[in-house]
Amino acid sequence: MERALTSLLVICGIFQYSDYTLPQINPFHVFVILMIWLPAFPVPTILVKPIRNVAGASLFIYLTHFQFAQVVEALGITLPFVAWSFALIGGVIAWRLYVPVDNWVTHRVLRAAT
Repeated sequence: MERALTSLLVICGIFQYSDYTLPQINPFHVFVILMIWLPAFPVPTILVKPIRNVAGASLFIYLTHFQFAQVVEALGITLPFVAWSFALIGGVIAWRLYVPVDNWVTHRVLRAAT
């Protein structure tokens, strides 16, 4: 029942986003519905680690993508794919640098509190 209600909510959102006209269904719409109904997606083993890195770094990617895009623009590269790739990789690197520092600070604070 919850999946059906969530699917209905997604469909209503798609309908609203398309100004209450018949929407053009794209892969994003299909994947959102599949994520609701399928418990897991089979993924090739070689892609598991990169997908986990991007998922873990998603907040950093969001927070830094404009900065990395500006670096690409400053280099004079106008290809959107390059800016997108640079932002994705840069966000993952920023996250990977942040995690050990965060763990170290957390450990020190917890040790000082006891």
